[in-house]
Amino acid sequence: QDAKNLWFSFFLGLLLGGAIGNALDRLLLGFVRDWLLLWHRSAINIADLGVLIGLGGAVLLTQKTKREEMR
Repeated sequence: QDAKNLWFSFFLGLLLGGAIGNALDRLLLGFVRDWLLLWHRSAINIADLGVLIGLGGAVLLTQKTKREEMR
């Protein structure tokens, strides 16, 4: 249980850190600076990766926990 809480906290930190990073870019720069070009058409930044990994990890961990509780 403690390990799951630690992982959930980690994923939540990535999610919130990415969201705050994008919000600060928007407030201070007026736009979100993207700098990784993927497949020659979509651009992302580290904050986007934090949001993506944080949300995905939190959802997967929550689903795994629900499945274990149903047993």
